[in-house]
Amino acid sequence: MKKFSIIHYFVFLIFLISFFIKFNTYGQSAGDIAFIGWNSDGDEDILFVTFVDISAGTKIYFRDEEYDNGWASSTGEGTISWTAPSGGISAGTVVQIYDCAVSDPAVPTSSVGTMSKDNAGFNIKNDNDAVYAYTANGGYNTGPFTFLAAFINRAAGYDTTSYGVLMGTNLTDNTDAWSWGSDDNWKYDRSVTSGSVSTIKTALQSSANWNSQNSPNYTFSTSAFDIIDNFELEFDGTNDYVDIGTGPTIVKTVEFWVNPATTTEDCIDLNGSEYIEISSGTLTANGFTSPTIYVNGAVSTSVSASVWQHVAVTTTTLINASDL
Repeated sequence: MKKFSIIHYFVFLIFLISFFIKFNTYGQSAGDIAFIGWNSDGDEDILFVTFVDISAGTKIYFRDEEYDNGWASSTGEGTISWTAPSGGISAGTVVQIYDCAVSDPAVPTSSVGTMSKDNAGFNIKNDNDAVYAYTANGGYNTGPFTFLAAFINRAAGYDTTSYGVLMGTNLTDNTDAWSWGSDDNWKYDRSVTSGSVSTIKTALQSSANWNSQNSPNYTFSTSAFDIIDNFELEFDGTNDYVDIGTGPTIVKTVEFWVNPATTTEDCIDLNGSEYIEISSGTLTANGFTSPTIYVNGAVSTSVSASVWQHVAVTTTTLINASDL
């Protein structure tokens, strides 16, 4: 039996019939992203990490206006938005937004994705100012809003009347909304950047893992976090594999999620002569009779490295998974 190994490999076999399994939402609930740095001095940069895959075209708004079951409509506040790039981004990606308070008509930029200025006036003040990240169905000012994360630079943190109110946001102080103090600039120390989402969030929720200063502003790292969730198997690419042994004798569909480390990897072997592999970014179902291959729901054989993709291979000829 040919033993296959790849760096990131998470696979389901669906025999006779196929179905779709979805593990990630796309920036739709509190805590799906987290702020891991911001400067209210200098260029006024913002840094966030995503704990879920974010699909192409998803828009996240950033607003520095107080919220209390509704926006306060204060003067001197504004909204900018970030849009995920073609192909989306994977969980663990770190995004930096540069020049958040750039003067009109200029627009902020970002390390990945594109930026828009939805409402002029965005400016992270040096104290007593909160910033919210959220999605909206009808534009930056039209709800319903789904709040993802927040931060405030105020010694007393959030309150119930004026400063960074969390009422109606579904956010929780120091769970997904940070309120560490009144310094101008804040930066997560990256003491934990690999592990489960809960492990990384626990580190983020401790003020001991944050640095702050009034000047100068911080330089940030956009190196990705390594999110390891409970739904994946991670292989070393050398000699790790799963041996099931004798499998079903009537297989027509093989379906799996895969995150290959490179564009040339082995995937799965059903019996030694019928197997699936990736070579130079092209997925091949060797030994299958007239297979149809789907990648992310479309007929395709193209597979990319370092991103989760859903693969389904179908055939009308039965396969015996005799040595799986």
